[in-house]
Amino acid sequence: MKNQILFVDDEANLLSGLQRLLRPLRADWDMEFVLGGRQALERIHQNCFDVVVTDMKMPEIDGSHVLKEVKEICPFSVRMVLSGQAENDALLRAIRYTHQYFSKPCEPELLQKKIHLACRARDLLSNLELKELAAGLDTLPALQENIVSLHHLLQQEEFNLENAINIIERDIAMSAKVLQLTSTDFFGKAQKDPN
Repeated sequence: MKNQILFVDDEANLLSGLQRLLRPLRADWDMEFVLGGRQALERIHQNCFDVVVTDMKMPEIDGSHVLKEVKEICPFSVRMVLSGQAENDALLRAIRYTHQYFSKPCEPELLQKKIHLACRARDLLSNLELKELAAGLDTLPALQENIVSLHHLLQQEEFNLENAINIIERDIAMSAKVLQLTSTDFFGKAQKDPN
């Protein structure tokens, strides 16, 4: 069965360009391209997509509102942002609903690869209980003792980076969050994915 992908933007030219670039993937993906947040919400209420990729800054209904609705209506959907200049407060509102963030312009190959990987990861979660658990998590839970240790370390006047690294390394949840934050375009232009 094909993965269903919804692309949302308020710029018709960008959507048609994206549609052209992704045309070779029609055999693997059922793709829809909708203009603006209002049309996105209409489609989301009609169908739960495997992946939703939205712009942030749109008139009337912005990307953070779209992502929030997707999380509530279709909790198993992978939620991605593909955005140019967005206001920091809008990005901060959306970050809790976002699995992946890309800056415009984005290399089409990178976007294709990340969507493909997200679909594969989603498909691997075949157990419904596991899917529900994963969908409900905003983040992986970190061990309380590691959080306390890191907090204490950060309060010290003479901060030791090596000690902070040691704490983060022994906690998979902290490590995953650091990797997520440092590999997202939210904090600047990401390096080109070597794989």
